Amino acid sequence: TSSASDAFPLWSADGRSIVFISSRDGGVQSLFRQSVDGSGDAELLVKPARAPESWSATNQRLSFITLKGNTDYDIWTYSLQDKKGAPLIDIPGTAQKGSQFSHDGKWIAWESDESGRNDIYVGPFPLTGRRYQVTKAGGMHPLWSPDDKEIFFDNGKQLFVARVSTSGDVTIGDAAALPVEGDRK
Repeated sequence: TSSASDAFPLWSADGRSIVFISSRDGGVQSLFRQSVDGSGDAELLVKPARAPESWSATNQRLSFITLKGNTDYDIWTYSLQDKKGAPLIDIPGTAQKGSQFSHDGKWIAWESDESGRNDIYVGPFPLTGRRYQVTKAGGMHPLWSPDDKEIFFDNGKQLFVARVSTSGDVTIGDAAALPVEGDRK
């Protein structure tokens, strides 16, 4: 363990390790991986990094965000095979975050404020330039359903779900409010 600030833990797809952010490497927030049994030293994966977000066992990739300045978040991926990080979505002066791989690893969902408000988008993975807007009135924190046919998200104090079909022509259904509301703390 370290006296450095460790934050934003995320379980690996196989449940044997966690990835997290720490300032233990010279005070710069960086992405590390550690065995859950505590054996061995934490392995530095990427420097700098802001927070891990999603793990795709299918693609052997991890998505995470970086931060430039105060509000310019970008989504990157880390290849567990190549042991390299690479930018995935980088639109200068805007925030892209909340990235979530679909369970089959073929799609990724994220939020972006490029339109002036936070909206949810999905695109094939690896990205091809095609993307589909899920929300029409804003949204944050996308999460795929276990069958990859719906995306859950919140907007304000309300939870929503939108149907997503990625087979053949991509179709996105209208968002429906769910009977779950409250303050996000």
